[in-house]
Amino acid sequence: MDELIHIRVGKQLKKEMQQLIDEGVYSNQAEIAREGIRTILLRYKKMK
Repeated sequence: MDELIHIRVGKQLKKEMQQLIDEGVYSNQAEIAREGIRTILLRYKKMK
């Protein structure tokens, strides 16, 4: 079962996220957040 989290982002970050969605890179904000979290976790694992 998926867990729900809430995040707040600044106006500029949200604008840049929307630009990626408009360009078709991501389908929605949640997809961007998941990709960012995955990237950070993978980077952290490689550092260990």
